[in-house]
Amino acid sequence: YFDPEAVPGQRVIMEWLEDHETEQVNGVWPTGCGKSVLFESWICHIVSETPADCQFSHQTDRPARQWVAKRVYPALQNCAKTRPIMQATHRHRKRKEEMELASGCTLYFGGANMSNLQDKSLVFIGGQEMHDWPEGMIPQAKARTHDRFNAKICFLSQGGAIGSSWEAEAAQGELFESGFVCPKCK
Repeated sequence: YFDPEAVPGQRVIMEWLEDHETEQVNGVWPTGCGKSVLFESWICHIVSETPADCQFSHQTDRPARQWVAKRVYPALQNCAKTRPIMQATHRHRKRKEEMELASGCTLYFGGANMSNLQDKSLVFIGGQEMHDWPEGMIPQAKARTHDRFNAKICFLSQGGAIGSSWEAEAAQGELFESGFVCPKCK
C-alpha cells in the first residue's frame, strides 16, 4: 500500500510527476526508502488516469520479471481503480515483459539493455537501480520519449560511483534534499 505520509519525499516526487512543467525526476534514495512502491503507485495512476505506453527498466531482465510478478501485478490487481482494467484484459495480454491492458496502454518491463530500449515510442519512462545500469543506457531510455511534449521520465536509485553516468544524470537540474525523522527514536 502506498502511504505518502510514511516517506514525505514520495509525495513530492508524485507531485512533480503530475506537474506539466517537470519533464524528468531523478531520485537518489537509500535502500528501503520506497522507490519501488513509488513506481508501483505511479504505474497504477498511469493505467487508471493517464493511459499511455510506458517502460520500466531494471539493471537486468531477471529483477524486472521478479518485480512485475511479486509487486506490480499484485498492485494492479488490488488497486480499486486498476482492478476492473486488469479483469477486462485477456490473460494472454498480461505478461511479465509486456502488458497490453484494456485501458489502452502497454506496459513494458525489462533490463537496461539495447534490446529493451529500442523500437518503442513511449510517454512514460521509469528506471530503477540506475547506479547499476550499463554505461550508455540512460540516454537510450530517455530517447524513447522522442521529446514528446507530455513525456515524463523518472529515475530512482541508490547513489552510485563517483564519476558514473548516474551521478552525472542525478546532478542535472535543480537539486533538493528530503528526509524524515523516525517517530520512535527521533
